[in-house]
Amino acid sequence: EFLRITAEQLKSLVKSDVLNVRSEEKVYEALLKWVKHDVDGRHQYIPDLMQCVRWSLLPQSYIAKEVVNEPVLNPYLAVKDMIISALIYHLDNHPDTSKQNRRFFPRHPSSLVVVGGKNPTVRDTVESYSAK
Repeated sequence: EFLRITAEQLKSLVKSDVLNVRSEEKVYEALLKWVKHDVDGRHQYIPDLMQCVRWSLLPQSYIAKEVVNEPVLNPYLAVKDMIISALIYHLDNHPDTSKQNRRFFPRHPSSLVVVGGKNPTVRDTVESYSAK
C-alpha cells in the first residue's frame, strides 16, 4: 500500500516533525523505494521529496556509501546541493549556524511512554501519553 500513495501524501508524511522513525536512513530509503517503484512516473518528484530528508541526521559514512553514487539522484543539482551541505555539516563538526534550519533538527514523536513500578511490588501496566 505504501508504494501506491501519491507524492503529496508521501511528502506530508515524511516532512512531519513527529514522524516516528529509528533513523533518518529509513526516511531516505523509503523515499528511494517509492520513487524506484515507478521511476518513469515519479522521477519529477525527487527534488521536492528529498527536501524532506533531514540530511544532517544521516551518518557521514552512510552518505558516502549509499547516497553519493545513487544513480536516481544524479540528474538533480538541487539534491546534490543537499548532499554536499550535509557532508559539509559533518566535516565542519556540526556548526551551530546550521541549527536554524529545520532539516538539522531531529524528529520528535509526540508521545511519552511510562513504564515503572513501586518497590516491592512490580506493576504490570504501561501508560502512554500523547502530546496532542
